[in-house]
Amino acid sequence: MSGYEFPTYSRAERLADAAVHVIGVPLGLAASVFLMVRGIGEGPARLAVLATYTAGLTGMLCASAAYQLCPIGALKERLRRIDRSMIFVMIAGTYTPISAIVLYGKLGLALCLTNWFLAGLGIFLTLRYPRRFERTLLVLYMAMGWMLLPLMRYCFLLLAPGVLALLVAGGVVYTSGAVVVHSGRKFHNPVWHVLVLVAAALQYAAISLQLTGGVF
Repeated sequence: MSGYEFPTYSRAERLADAAVHVIGVPLGLAASVFLMVRGIGEGPARLAVLATYTAGLTGMLCASAAYQLCPIGALKERLRRIDRSMIFVMIAGTYTPISAIVLYGKLGLALCLTNWFLAGLGIFLTLRYPRRFERTLLVLYMAMGWMLLPLMRYCFLLLAPGVLALLVAGGVVYTSGAVVVHSGRKFHNPVWHVLVLVAAALQYAAISLQLTGGVF
């Protein structure tokens, strides 16, 4: 045993959550490969930021699946830390294409570096002090996710039509999912992971549209 407590779910909840991951992981991997192929003709800079983004996205999905599907024990606790850490990587990775390519310059660099610094801080706290700073980590997730808000004026000018709406919609869905997962209601875990997939799809569409000119 790990020495840590884990939530107890019914068989139906576990099966529902497993189904979400069995569907979500292959979709995420396929979408990431598709986006990378689309980005080949967009130049090395765009391809690099797309690689960063897709690595964060697929890493988060795979880490979540490994953690959620693992039986309770010491390994599950280690996977939990990786799962929480990959959320930070995903958020920073999602910001990288927008900050490095769209905003660029000093503003974009500052946004990119700040997000990755906070991601590094969150990962350090998660791995070094497991379960000790849960509320702090939640605040970090939210702060990183909504860091674009003060820069809306620039986003309206620089983002392609519809891209900002997709990014914000994804953020709203992610935030709603955080409320659901902390509600403790029945089936909150699979519902949370469905919302993660929806939010990820919205922001995937935004990044693909902005950097490659289309989604499909």
